[in-house]
Amino acid sequence: MTELSHVVDGEAYKVSVGCPSYLASGGADGATLSPEGAAYIGTLISLRDVGKQAAAAALLGTYNETWRPENDALLDRAAFEARLAVASVEVLDEPNRGTLYFADGDLFMGHWVAVSFAGDAVTYVELLG
Repeated sequence: MTELSHVVDGEAYKVSVGCPSYLASGGADGATLSPEGAAYIGTLISLRDVGKQAAAAALLGTYNETWRPENDALLDRAAFEARLAVASVEVLDEPNRGTLYFADGDLFMGHWVAVSFAGDAVTYVELLG
């Protein structure tokens, strides 16, 4: 995996790239994304709300039933999604497959939420850590 930073809509993201066609030849500053790689990273970032919705569908019940401090109110879907923020992006060793890693906003004691995609379709959601 090659680690680099990539800016989308003025925000820098930590990106791990395993797909060789997504990398351009490295210059003095190291590896850079190819146009194809930059396009798919942009696609993944644009799917962050889809990822948050998938994470809420998969993990909101677990949070409310198991992780929520007993004196805290139950969270609804919108409040759960609002706590998630993209922390990093990973593209695997084949094109159009990647994962958004979300910081959990202290919902799960600092564990990350991973939402994986094939193209623009969610393939799975996982609580990491």
